[in-house]
Amino acid sequence: MDNNLDNIPIIVQHNGHWDDSLQYLNFQVFGILVPKSCNYTNLVSMICNELKLQPESTFVKIEYQVKDGYPPFKIVDDLHINFYIELKKKEADFTIYPLCVTTENRDIQISAYSNGSGLTSNDEGMSSNTSYNNSDAVSKEVVEDYVDYAEQISRQMLDMSPEPTTEDEIIEISKDDVINNRQNPELSVLQIYKDKETLQIVLSLYAIRNNFQYKVKKSYKNQYLVECPDKNCNWLLRASRNGNTNQFVIRRMVDSHTCSLEIRFKDKRRATTNVIADVIKHKFSNIKTKYSVAYIIRDMKHDHNVEVKYNKAWRSKEKALEIMRGNATESFVELYSYLYMLYTTNVGSVVELQLTGNNCFLYVFVALNSSMKGWNYCLHVVVVDGTFLKSSYGGTLLVAATQDAGGKIFPLAFGVVDSENDMSWEWFFEKFRIAYGRREDMVIVSDRHESIIKGAKKIYPEVPNVFCIFHLLGNIKSKFKKNLKKIKDAFFSAANAYSVTKFQYHMKELEKVDKRVQVYLEDVGYEKWAKVYSGNNRYSNMTSNVAESLNSVTMSIRELPICTMLESLRALIQKWSWRNRNEANATSTRLTRKYEELLKKNYLLSVDLTVNPTNHILFEVLNGDKKNVVDLNAKSCSCKRFQMDEIPCAHAIAVFQKCNIDPYEYCSVYYKKETMVAAYKETVYPVGNRDTWEVPQTVKSLIVNPPEGRIRVGRPKKRRCKASWERNGKTLKPIICGKCKQSGHNRRSCRNPVKND
Repeated sequence: MDNNLDNIPIIVQHNGHWDDSLQYLNFQVFGILVPKSCNYTNLVSMICNELKLQPESTFVKIEYQVKDGYPPFKIVDDLHINFYIELKKKEADFTIYPLCVTTENRDIQISAYSNGSGLTSNDEGMSSNTSYNNSDAVSKEVVEDYVDYAEQISRQMLDMSPEPTTEDEIIEISKDDVINNRQNPELSVLQIYKDKETLQIVLSLYAIRNNFQYKVKKSYKNQYLVECPDKNCNWLLRASRNGNTNQFVIRRMVDSHTCSLEIRFKDKRRATTNVIADVIKHKFSNIKTKYSVAYIIRDMKHDHNVEVKYNKAWRSKEKALEIMRGNATESFVELYSYLYMLYTTNVGSVVELQLTGNNCFLYVFVALNSSMKGWNYCLHVVVVDGTFLKSSYGGTLLVAATQDAGGKIFPLAFGVVDSENDMSWEWFFEKFRIAYGRREDMVIVSDRHESIIKGAKKIYPEVPNVFCIFHLLGNIKSKFKKNLKKIKDAFFSAANAYSVTKFQYHMKELEKVDKRVQVYLEDVGYEKWAKVYSGNNRYSNMTSNVAESLNSVTMSIRELPICTMLESLRALIQKWSWRNRNEANATSTRLTRKYEELLKKNYLLSVDLTVNPTNHILFEVLNGDKKNVVDLNAKSCSCKRFQMDEIPCAHAIAVFQKCNIDPYEYCSVYYKKETMVAAYKETVYPVGNRDTWEVPQTVKSLIVNPPEGRIRVGRPKKRRCKASWERNGKTLKPIICGKCKQSGHNRRSCRNPVKND
């Protein structure tokens, strides 16, 4: 009975396998009683005795899990079995921590280890990987003395020279045998890795999962040797380059630790920023993913039981972003090659690159062939805007866009410049005119940036440059801070008025609120912001929302290096082109959805109207005491909506119903289905994978240096500074000094004496 108290019941699972989710499946089971003083040799003997195997000729691999999905612990020595027994003592349930046993014939291992060059392929029906999976388990009792001597000689050779030893043979392999996955869970002899860095990452993660430390003994371009920090421990791994390739092969591995648990369970020093970056990089595969430093610290602790400091987590995040998105400086080196491929795949595009005298990047302009061909089937309203970039070198993204027949954003061109200044905007408009020329009744819509006004006037002197009424309202709010709500309502009503009479009415209302606003708007020029005074039709594009919406979509893209950003913009246009082309082809109505709904709305408004014909051209339409005149030849109505919106108003539809006239014949061609289909007729072609690019050497040799000036120090600015009127109409709180308690400065710049409370 006393003997039974000294025994621990253990469940043994065997003849199973581990799946990808770290579950031991398809096993058989038996139970054994293990003495509390059992050592590793006795445990192996007990398992072999139960399975009717010879311990001398059988290799037994013993593992167990402490929780589901957790990497299994290995038992390879007495320290491991002691640790396992201590765990079992604390568990009353004997089914907890079952042993998972895998057995192999030791004779096969020795013959494979002593085999020559025949290990590079399947030899006698057995693959080389199978032969070497557990070569580290060959014990000293089996290996002859000359093997130990040969190992000592090889270590001396490693210490003397970084050159590979004669035993590092070149292994012929297929591409599928090379390990590219840096999350590879297992290490074994003859594994071949894409390069040394991949092997280092895999080894670091392997050490973290299996709770041990190692130190680098030798690290050269063609060799890599690591050992346990404890000199008395046998664990080691040696790898070397596979011939003249960049591939690294694990030549020898002793995966058996005899060091103390104190050494093994120290802080996990192998969780370097490079390793953590490789672990978390998949989190940034989606450009919109927000994965903060706090999440990195949390996940490393939860998933890998690794404590990470804030600074280390931040550096790891930056490296992960660089892995996924590219290096900001190196991206400029690739710029010529990328633009060459962009122009080659999308023949007919306009691609321009401007450098400084010392080959530093200055400007780039891109207008795709598909956009240039589709421009003729879109509204002749060009909306331009600029927004700052958030990458290391900063800069500004300039965009030009319009609307298609469905009222959707149709990107025309984009460019990257140093900032919004006179030279950059003039250069952008110059390239835009080369790509798109000038259309009749063309209109340029923008904010009131002086450089845009100057550039548009110089390159497009015959085209009116009108202003976004939202930005103009911002200017008004900055100058006149009283009664902002009343000013806004009156100003928007005046700007969107269809008749001069209504415009004048709302301007008088605005004058009642604040006379200064009316004078200010008159100085700006009514033709710049009022629909009724606009020389060319703005098609209700009273704001720059088309470009602003495009900038909003590209918010995350603006953080990327130059080549990655340009490719993301091209991919975005490709995605929109495909989606809108399918929508246009699937449209079953004569007009696109947006304008079909508008026409339907006007139909409903026409029900209660009365039509009095004057002749077959002029009609009087009555709505209570209001009268409107519709002219079919001029396609106009006295309400001005018919001719300004270029779609029949309610008065015109009432006439069409009385005369049995098809209203679709009086709709603008820019609203029709076939126009939208034609706009997306051309294809936006991908540039393909970088590995498949065929770029002439003359292009590759061209040099593009990063923009002049230093990389901005500190955390990059992600958001622009908003004006006080943009923050829900509330003014910003004044800055109060913490020393003197006065406003207008902070304590750092304070020059006043300290105010005593």
